[in-house]
Amino acid sequence: MRLSPRILVTGFSLYNGYLYNPTTQIVEDLNGTVINGILIEGMVLPVSFRRAIPMLKSVLEERKPAIVLGLGFAPSASQVVLELAAANLAFFQIPDADGYKAEGEEIEHENELVVEARLPVKKIIDSCIKAQRLPLVPSVSIGTYLCNAVGYTVMSYAARYGAIGGFLHIPPTTDIAMRLNIRTSIPYREVFESVLCVLKTCVDHAADIGILSTREG
Repeated sequence: MRLSPRILVTGFSLYNGYLYNPTTQIVEDLNGTVINGILIEGMVLPVSFRRAIPMLKSVLEERKPAIVLGLGFAPSASQVVLELAAANLAFFQIPDADGYKAEGEEIEHENELVVEARLPVKKIIDSCIKAQRLPLVPSVSIGTYLCNAVGYTVMSYAARYGAIGGFLHIPPTTDIAMRLNIRTSIPYREVFESVLCVLKTCVDHAADIGILSTREG
């Protein structure tokens, strides 16, 4: 199966009473931009298990992007978090935007319990963390809420089709922290540069392993 030479980046709409979701802004700023000739398409998902996951699966199956990166807002995070795995389990501590509270549902029926991110993790660490000193850290604690559901869907798709796919948790940016009196925050530009570095590293890796060809642009 031939993958499409494109990148899909997803974020979420308003979350749990927060009047601003930084993932929405990142997706909007990335949408339509190009990395080495590869177009980025942005998609904002509702914070709804029963709507977001079917929407995402439909787009993935229709467009077959070579690279997929999901973004989710983590109010307690102090850095951009590179999630290394996701679980085939939806177990919500709070209801989603539709008032739905999953309690132990499978995200994909009879699929693996845990899937790993299909990202060039070592290259991301070397380029984005060690070389550029961006506020990025790897983690295996994605949780069991909507971020995990999207992360599992992305990682499962990537494993099934040989694509590159993973998930980042985004910390509060300075603007939202000031509005909500959150103590820990990172300037939006640093968060955006971290996401962009991950994407650029993924594009270079995709070219190296032959799943897409790039051109400088």
